[in-house]
Amino acid sequence: MTGRDIAQQRLGDREAYQVGIRQFRRAIGWFEVTRERLEGGDSLHSTQDQRVTDSLQASRREPLWDGGREVQTQVFPDQFTHWFSLNLATGGQAAALLFPRM
Repeated sequence: MTGRDIAQQRLGDREAYQVGIRQFRRAIGWFEVTRERLEGGDSLHSTQDQRVTDSLQASRREPLWDGGREVQTQVFPDQFTHWFSLNLATGGQAAALLFPRM
């Protein structure tokens, strides 16, 4: 049984998913990269909640909540390539389109 399975039994699907995302981010080192960039004078997206920035700079990893919504880091698209060495997709293909009617 994996850690995610145990979390899912204790927490339910939504919370287990969020635990899995936090573990993934920790494993790939994005937290450290973001904190180091902030310490070096870089800034995050203008919509970034200051509580998240303060938490990152203080090396706190616990999630921040605003009511029932987790407040997350907001980055500019170019920061994915420059900070995290990720390539952005330049296109995509839709498998289906949905046009709901009322």
